[in-house]
Amino acid sequence: MATKRGRISGVPSCPKHPGSTVRRFGTYGVEGHKRQRWQCLPTNGAGPHTFTEALPRKHTPDSSCVECERGFSPHEGHQTPRTYSFTVKDIVSSLIAVGEGSSYRQAANRVRRRSGRFWTSPTGFPVAAYHASIVCDWVEVYGPLVTAGHNPAAWPEVLVLDAVPFQLPDFYPNGAPKRAGRQHFSVLAAVGFEEGKSRLWSWQAATAHSALAWEDFCRSIPGAPDHVVADADTAIAKAVRAVWPQAHLWSCHWHNGERIKRLLVRRGLYTKQGSKSSDEREARLPASPSLLNGPPTTAKPGTVSPSRRPATPTPKFYGG
Repeated sequence: MATKRGRISGVPSCPKHPGSTVRRFGTYGVEGHKRQRWQCLPTNGAGPHTFTEALPRKHTPDSSCVECERGFSPHEGHQTPRTYSFTVKDIVSSLIAVGEGSSYRQAANRVRRRSGRFWTSPTGFPVAAYHASIVCDWVEVYGPLVTAGHNPAAWPEVLVLDAVPFQLPDFYPNGAPKRAGRQHFSVLAAVGFEEGKSRLWSWQAATAHSALAWEDFCRSIPGAPDHVVADADTAIAKAVRAVWPQAHLWSCHWHNGERIKRLLVRRGLYTKQGSKSSDEREARLPASPSLLNGPPTTAKPGTVSPSRRPATPTPKFYGG
């Protein structure tokens, strides 16, 4: 029996003949994953033809939907991508679970159990796998679509850049563990200021902590900040100079303080217990006031001593 669009049965409209009569016309696909096929009966005298929806619905037994609070017919099953066994509802529910704090493994196991994807264990019981690859793929593919509406439209006036490296254990040929480990990936992050309050502006994972990775990160949002604050990371400095040449690059005060503290420790002016007395500090100060620049050199005026000439030019940091 033909049914026109607009009733609760969920019959789609023909993309070629809007307003025509559409009726169910069998299914296609393998058993357990069949999709509904439709037939269009044009009102302009053209012959009938079949079509399928861009996002077809899986053909299921008569059931009910808890969210809709009503029953649905076999042709009103959940929308399912072509040649795919998981429904749109499965994908969305997994993304929500990850957003609420579930691990990828937990979300993957839950969606397999809900969709009946089991394998038989050695003891003969059906078991849903825990490997997280399927949810990882969904986060990678659909994550940008989910967060697109929440992404900032432009960079703020003042921006703070930093990165957190994640490492894997690494060992020397003799089996001894290395202290630093092996670089696995890094998370690049930017903190901006809005109405006097700081908030995480953007972040993304990168396979390498390099200038190219920072350039891609800086170009991920339109606009350019006026001031950028970072530690003495040459990768950040090169990226900022390449992408935002007009921005002022400032050195972080905390990192400056740590560098000064290490310098004072090397000069014997600071210990773990705190700074020494003023008499002790004055006794250890060099005759030249250039404490931070080291002892005076014998270079002629207007020249740079070879021992102090930098090997390669480095970007300038303000406040450093």
